[in-house]
Parts: sequence; structure tokens; C-alpha cells
Amino acid sequence: MDAVSEKTGAAWGVDPQLITAIIAIESGGNPTVISQSGAVGLMQLKPSTSGRDVYRRMGWSGVPSVSELKNPERNISMGAAYLSILETGPLAGIKDPQVM
Repeated sequence: MDAVSEKTGAAWGVDPQLITAIIAIESGGNPTVISQSGAVGLMQLKPSTSGRDVYRRMGWSGVPSVSELKNPERNISMGAAYLSILETGPLAGIKDPQVM
């Protein structure tokens, strides 16, 4: 996972350690876990919210499937893309590392 986090983090401008920490907390490293709220995979992405936002950023229509989000590399890539969306959008003005 660390190599994927490094590569994906570099591609999206997201700290790989943040990606690894989210995976540890959100899914415990289980790529097939689905939460009660419908969040899927390592980074616990919801197809209809974060998944949709990433698809839009990529210029795609629709939402990712559950099987797509259970794919570890795909989930990490989409999770990093979503973090990038947040960091350049709604969270852009937050500079305090204690808040982020």
C-alpha cells in the first residue's frame, strides 16, 4: 500500500502519510469493507458523494460502482483525488495543521 500511496499522493499533490493514515483509520486496511452508511473500501468513499465528485473532476459521468471502489489501487487513487478536491476547494483557506 505504501508504494501506491506514494505514487498516488505525488500524482494528486496529497501527502502519502495522510493517505496511509486515512486507510488505517477508516478501513483498517480492509479493501472490501462497506460501512453502514455505504462508504466502500480502503478510504471509505461513498459512490454518490465523493465518488461522484471525483468522476466529475475527471470529466466522467455517473458514479463509481461498489466493485470499482473495492479495488485497492482504484480506491486509493479516487480517495487522493477527493482529498485534492477538498484541499483546493472547501478546505483551501485552512492553514492550521491542527485543523487539517
